[in-house]
This record gives sequence, C-alpha cells and structure tokens, in this order.
Amino acid sequence: MTEEIPGRATLVPLMTDPRGQAAPLDLTHSAHLAVVSHAGRGATSALRLLAAHLAAHGLAVDVATARPQEWAGLAVDGGIWPSGSAAAAGLMIEAFVDEMRQAFATERGEGQLPDARRRVLVVDAVDRLLDQAPDPAALLRRLEETAFLGRGAGYHLALSTRPDAAGRLGPVLDCSAVLTLAPAGARGEAWFAYDQAPARVRVPFLGMEAARELLGL
Repeated sequence: MTEEIPGRATLVPLMTDPRGQAAPLDLTHSAHLAVVSHAGRGATSALRLLAAHLAAHGLAVDVATARPQEWAGLAVDGGIWPSGSAAAAGLMIEAFVDEMRQAFATERGEGQLPDARRRVLVVDAVDRLLDQAPDPAALLRRLEETAFLGRGAGYHLALSTRPDAAGRLGPVLDCSAVLTLAPAGARGEAWFAYDQAPARVRVPFLGMEAARELLGL
C-alpha cells in the first residue's frame, strides 16, 4: 500500500494557503498537532485526514476517542485502531505512553527516524475524555509526557479540543503546532501557528467515504 501513495508520510496535506497552494503539516518539524475548534467545525475531519494519510503510508495510528462511531469505518483494515469507549481510550493512551518511554530510551540520539518506526496517537475531543476520566490529572500528565518526549522517540500526538478547554492543555499546546478552526465562524477557514506568527489557511473537509477511499477500503 505504501508504494502506491505519493509523497512522504510525514508531510500531511492538511492545509492550503489563501492562494490555494499546498501548506502541508511537516511532522519532522512540528511533531505534534492540536486542533482547537468548536463542535461541528471540522476538528474530527482534520484528525481523520491526518490519520488516513499516515495510515495509508503504513504508519500505525491509535485513535483515543469517546465517539467511536466517528472512526468505525476506518478500523483495523485501514491501519487505524479506534478505542471503543472513553474508558478504553484511557487505557490506549496509557499503553501508548509506556511504549513511547521504551522507544525514547532506544531511539534518543539516533537522528532522523525512518517512517516505519514512527507511531501516532490521535485523541479526538480530548476535553470530553478528560471530563469522563476517573483520574483526569493522570491522563493529562500522560499527554504532556508524550508532547515532551514524543519527538525524540518518533511518537506523534494529534488532538482536538474545544477553545474553552484549551487552557487545561497549556504544556501540550506549547509543544504542538496549533490549528484553530473557523475562528470567525466560516467553515474551512482557519489559523495555523507553530514557531511563527499565526497564518491564515484553509482545511479541506474529509468525510468517512473519502477517508476510506484514501485507504483503499
């Protein structure tokens, strides 16, 4: 499957600039992504596009979500593993962090990692998971640890959150590229920032059928 997909796994075709030119997310530069969005403005679509692109290139993608119906059509056969519930999402995140710690001890100092050794954790609506978690502080610490150590281990984090809950994720956002969707209420309009001033971009909508087509399902 990987040989059929053009481009690099780590260059995610997530955005275009106002002139319509591609503005990909480069995971070798900005290892993590935080999507800040009100409900219904495309956060899950943005994460679905990222997950489908990476899975199509052969990377393993875990999806921690309290809304498995948004991901069920992409499960397993497409290389995407969604959790079945909020409780399962917490266990998935814990297992991901445990693996990352081991990888960090092994991979640290090796330089550029091959794509085949990278792992991705997508956390859809992290604010909901924190609200439902039996120990939200422990869950938040695991996400922060992933944000701090993930780059060195080849472990990437992509999450979405409501704007009013973003304050709980301060250390995670500090280590992530931040994509703010529809700040003025216009679908598809967004601002992207990492290590520079925020830039206006557009983010395409990727529905389930389009994601399945990208994965060859």
